[in-house]
Amino acid sequence: MRIDHRPHHSIIIVGGGFAGALTALNLLDRTAVPLAITIIERREELGRGVAYSTTDPAHLVNGPADNFSLYADDPGHLSRWLLERAAANGWQPPESIGSSSPPRYLYGTYVRDELKRAVGEARFGSSLRHIRASASIFVVHPASDPGFDERRPCRRSGRGGAGARRFCAGSTDA
Repeated sequence: MRIDHRPHHSIIIVGGGFAGALTALNLLDRTAVPLAITIIERREELGRGVAYSTTDPAHLVNGPADNFSLYADDPGHLSRWLLERAAANGWQPPESIGSSSPPRYLYGTYVRDELKRAVGEARFGSSLRHIRASASIFVVHPASDPGFDERRPCRRSGRGGAGARRFCAGSTDA
């Protein structure tokens, strides 16, 4: 049994669409310390959001597959994923897959699958929890928070260390 004595960091992500899922994926892939990530998302599946929840195969991503990899250092990643999994998910990719625009539902499946991969390969002690709910109000009390700076979209709260929190504003679109 391996015991990790480093402090665990807790992160809450509000919204589990593309941006929330990709944030969690990158945190899990790059962390040097155990993370306890919670995503608050009302939808059953993480990674789809509004943009990739459509089931209409005529709704395509807005460009070629080689521009939609989740990994900047590996632009062909999505194209390889499509070659391996597209047919099983109801789409027959063309020969020039890298320059094709796959259906949005399939891209949502790619995001979801990559998040699941990141969770499975995460650093020992890391976890991801999905709370099926909506968060509509976020209350901050700046007078009691010495780290508050209303001019910054991200601000630090607490004195640092394992108990520090960072609140960042993202998209508020439903």
